[in-house]
Amino acid sequence: MKGFIAYKGKSMIDGSPIVGIVTLNSSNPKTGNMAQLWILSDQFTPVEAVKLGADVSICGNCKHRTGKGGACYVLPFQGPTSVYKAYKRGNYSENITKGALFLEYKALRLGAYGDPAALPEYVLDFLVKNSRLHTGYTHQWKNKRLRHALKYCQASVDSLSEVEQLKAIDPNAKYFRVTADDTRTNNEIECLADSKNITCIECKLCDGTKQNIVINVHGAKAKRFISGDLINTVNI
Repeated sequence: MKGFIAYKGKSMIDGSPIVGIVTLNSSNPKTGNMAQLWILSDQFTPVEAVKLGADVSICGNCKHRTGKGGACYVLPFQGPTSVYKAYKRGNYSENITKGALFLEYKALRLGAYGDPAALPEYVLDFLVKNSRLHTGYTHQWKNKRLRHALKYCQASVDSLSEVEQLKAIDPNAKYFRVTADDTRTNNEIECLADSKNITCIECKLCDGTKQNIVINVHGAKAKRFISGDLINTVNI
């Protein structure tokens, strides 16, 4: 089995048709060979979704959305498009129970593309319970209706002021902060993939419960990064 369809239905963000696909293997050297959750529009190719602004259904109000000219390091025409085409060819099983048997021995990355908050809580709960371990990140924590993802994910923050906002909402939430400078606080550690070349499978810290992490902005569009202190975000 190459992968399976974990969800096909309405986005929790805006109600548009989306699909959540778990691919069971990855050659990503940073994460290690983790199963990967891809959250995609079910109406448009990833590239079309970006051009039309329809990526809002999978990425919500994330300021780094490619469709908004943001700094997202995931390139829609690469991995997301490959998975989308395979999905349309019928390459992924619709038997989620059988898929879970394969997932039992795998580490799972929630959100290789898209925000896990776009999926219902029961789907995330099923995937997490049936995987060996997981990592995940969500930018939707400012929206009360979408905070279910914080049970399983680090809150993605882009400034120390956003850290304070998060603490006011949920003092126990753990976060993953991106920075364009080298600021660090006593409550954070640098991403071990960057500082010690340790894979996500080995690290296991980004599951929403263990540790606050900080990382320098990276990827082909890193120069587009704008701190959360310098941009206004709108909840959907």
